[in-house]
Parts: sequence; C-alpha cells; structure tokens
Amino acid sequence: MSTFNFDLSFVDVSSKGDIYNCKSIKYDIKPNVCIYPSNIKTPDRCDVTKAEMMVEFKWNKGDDPFSTLSSASLFIMSSQQARDTMGQITAYASAQLGAQWCTHAYQILIIKNYACLIRWDHEGFIVTEPIFYRESPALIDFF
Repeated sequence: MSTFNFDLSFVDVSSKGDIYNCKSIKYDIKPNVCIYPSNIKTPDRCDVTKAEMMVEFKWNKGDDPFSTLSSASLFIMSSQQARDTMGQITAYASAQLGAQWCTHAYQILIIKNYACLIRWDHEGFIVTEPIFYRESPALIDFF
C-alpha cells in the first residue's frame, strides 16, 4: 500500500474494538481495518471518532448482503448470513456517523475477490456494483 502514498494509515483492528466511544452500544464495533489520516497519532484499536473509513472482509460469497442480479426482486439478500453482514456494517456506519460531525461516511466491504464501496449518510446508503480489484483499478482510483 505504501507504493500508492494515500497519506492514510491502514490499521488491523479486527481484535480491538472501540471500547471508549461505543460503551452504550450492546455490540462490538470491531471492523477488520480502520483507515486513519496519517497526520494524527494513529490509534492501535478502532476509534470511530478518528476513522476516515472502515473495511470489512468476508470470505464467503453468502455473506454478501447485496444482490447483483438484475432479475432479483430484492436488492438486499434475505439469507441469515447476508442479514448478519448488513447488520454489522450498518452498526459500524451508525457508530461512525454518530461520533463525527460529518454528512457521510464511506466503507469498503471486501468479499473474497471483489469489493463494494458503500457511501452512508443519515438517510441510507449507496453501494457500487462489485469491483473485481484484481482486474480493475477502480478501488485504488477511489483513493
């Protein structure tokens, strides 16, 4: 990642949830990676007040909460795995938007060999089609 010089710090926080800013939340705010600006003292754990973006990794396609089939009647998948992922990333976005004075927040959801960028605001979200990051530079271009 240093080759691209994003001026960002990517920190593995998968086992270090936010215990300071999310005490009143009944579930862990513990994404796999938090992305922080390089110009701050980088926390060694999740800190929703300072995170620029959160990244969640899933290894099973069944965890993908979004349908990409144009013939699908529902955009959100209904399997338990997909609903669990949707709840998880929604909780992360809610915590970040609730802790920062911002109009929106971005997340990256990586599922095996593709990624989706998600833009959250106080009314909902917009998600990209899958970005097959080994074939397309779109994810790197986002930064």
